[in-house]
Amino acid sequence: MEFLARKISAFRKTPLILTRGYNHDEVEEFRHHMPTVVVGVGRDRVKTALGIVKEKRVDVAILDDGLQQVAVERDVEIIVVNSLNPFGNQHLIPRGILREPMSVLKRATVVVLTHVNLVPPEQLKSLREQVQSLSPRAHFVEAYMEPLFLYRAKNRSRVSLEKMRHKKVATFAAVGTPRSFQLVLQHASIKTVRNFEFLDHHEYKESELKEIKEISRSADVDEIITTEKDFYRSRDLITQVLNPLVLAARLRIRSGEEILTDRLLRLLGIKR
Repeated sequence: MEFLARKISAFRKTPLILTRGYNHDEVEEFRHHMPTVVVGVGRDRVKTALGIVKEKRVDVAILDDGLQQVAVERDVEIIVVNSLNPFGNQHLIPRGILREPMSVLKRATVVVLTHVNLVPPEQLKSLREQVQSLSPRAHFVEAYMEPLFLYRAKNRSRVSLEKMRHKKVATFAAVGTPRSFQLVLQHASIKTVRNFEFLDHHEYKESELKEIKEISRSADVDEIITTEKDFYRSRDLITQVLNPLVLAARLRIRSGEEILTDRLLRLLGIKR
């Protein structure tokens, strides 16, 4: 969503990000990264959007988890598929990781395959074929997360990735696929020797963070690193107990960016 919001803003248009706001982590992250972008939080996306447009000008709305909002008419349906763990055991939550059945792919206008730099080419090719069989009319975009730098939780002082090369670190994350976070660090030549994984949107307890600190100390690691999403979810507690390094990363498009650009231009009524 942040990628789309930035792209829309680059056209000097105003995007509205609509999210239910299960946790405040992503909302806080959006507002920190893009202070001028309008963010609407509420279970009823339509009601939330209508309330906002009465007071602010909005050119296009981006729905978080929009597939589940069947009552909302969409112009473009973008489905994101994690190349590292695309469908799990193909069962819905709580038996699996899927929020919607795989058949929903047939509704996709665009399918974005993420973390494409972390899987072998043959695996990616097989995934594309599988998704294409379920979504024959969709256009494909390939994307990956590019690590930018690290920063200290307490004072936001930056630490370069180069400075962390070959360092031993512990990681903790409560995101959809913690392994992707670990692999991004490993690709930057950072050694992840202890990894603490939690369920997505997990609310950290002080006791858990203290345990991470103690085990990491015993493992003689140089640093503890977490994601921005985790940091913003429990910023004060994480800073107080661990004061870890936080990884700043951005989505980059490897192929198919012109597809997203074309769709956005048409939505915004902008001629090339």
